[in-house]
Amino acid sequence: RISGAVPTPLENLGEEVNSAADETDPALRMEGFQLFFNRSGGEGQAAGLFSVRSSRLVKHHNYFNLPGFAWLRMNLPWLVLFAGAAAASVWLTRRAYAAGRREPQPEDANA
Repeated sequence: RISGAVPTPLENLGEEVNSAADETDPALRMEGFQLFFNRSGGEGQAAGLFSVRSSRLVKHHNYFNLPGFAWLRMNLPWLVLFAGAAAASVWLTRRAYAAGRREPQPEDANA
């Protein structure tokens, strides 16, 4: 894996993946739980495309925690902008609705 400009050290992924044969070209599926790799034939092992699946959940997020004060302070300009846009949208909608309900004024005949 390359993190920034420096590759991280190699890591043994266990006997399901690493064997005496040569494993190359690792690729993850988009959801990140299945690893595909090529394996060259080794001592009594078949060569080809292999995959391993992980059902381990790496990170759990508690969605019931409210954001802290630091998050609110950091995002305050965006929150104010959003509230202002929502208020302007409501005001413009009410104004357009009221203008549509008014009776058209007759034109002045003397003009």
